[in-house]
Amino acid sequence: MPSRALAATTAAAMACALLAGCASVNRPRADDAELVRERETQNELIVERQLRRQRRLDGIAFDFMRRNAPLCGNDVTAGVDARVVNLAAFPKARRAAVARRFGVGEGLSVLWTLPGESALREGDRVTSIRGVPAEPGERGLRQWREALQASDGELRLTVWRDGREQPVSATTRPACDYPVMANPDAAINAFNDGEQIVFYAGMLDLFAEDRDIAVVLGHELAHGTRGHVAKGRAAAVFGALLDTALGDTGLVAGLASAPFSRRMEAEADYTGLYMAANAGYDIAQAERVWREIGVTVASSADKEAADTHPSSPERYVAIRRTVAEIQDRQRAGRPLAP
Repeated sequence: MPSRALAATTAAAMACALLAGCASVNRPRADDAELVRERETQNELIVERQLRRQRRLDGIAFDFMRRNAPLCGNDVTAGVDARVVNLAAFPKARRAAVARRFGVGEGLSVLWTLPGESALREGDRVTSIRGVPAEPGERGLRQWREALQASDGELRLTVWRDGREQPVSATTRPACDYPVMANPDAAINAFNDGEQIVFYAGMLDLFAEDRDIAVVLGHELAHGTRGHVAKGRAAAVFGALLDTALGDTGLVAGLASAPFSRRMEAEADYTGLYMAANAGYDIAQAERVWREIGVTVASSADKEAADTHPSSPERYVAIRRTVAEIQDRQRAGRPLAP
């Protein structure tokens, strides 16, 4: 019996060794040329998909922000019908793929333009802005933003195009100062952090119709114009301080912030629908948009009292009535101002 056990153990060990040896034969080294190429291919595919989402989002957001500029108060800048970037605008891990696939470098490049009249062309390299040489990297991005903010309807540029430098006068228009960015995360989410609006890939992929994305965009823009981000932070800080004074129970902060957040969500629903309609989008399906989001993320009904984004009958009835109110204004030819 012992000899049989020893033989079985030896056979098992030899099998493991053989399997390990086979596995190691096909496993590429970190510097394997084929492995390097495969990593590059995957990064390029990721970049292509991300930029495809961003281009779609730009097609919605650029005009949306211009049309709603009168509703954005002091949060207004100027924009052009183009996405101008350099490698500093991308995560470090993706920059090599962006450079290979799209030819973007350290200098400012026109990644794409929107349909319609534009003095800029896809692939233009911006060499000077208002007579000042365009800087590389983060400095160049900052220089571009500052030039837009200071423009008065026209931005003088020099671009490298067709093998030579050419002067270009780009038209700028007032727009709400909330850049809209695509995030590759698959979560079904969008948010306004007070400086920019972010759409996660899951949200963009959930809706094939731009009008549905416009409903969500209006909601997030309204959070900014109504000052909700700052108010929410203030409420959270106050609740946390009070809760600390009472022994870190966590109850005060939650009770203080949840109703306030729900009120802000209702305000954002109302104002956001006006913004989407003002941008020319059909808002008749707005109720369905929020239902679809609620169903997909499977919000729990028994948490409604503490839910800051309530998928509740009250919300849907309010949305339905707001849509009817806006449609009445449209039929009467009245201004779409919330």
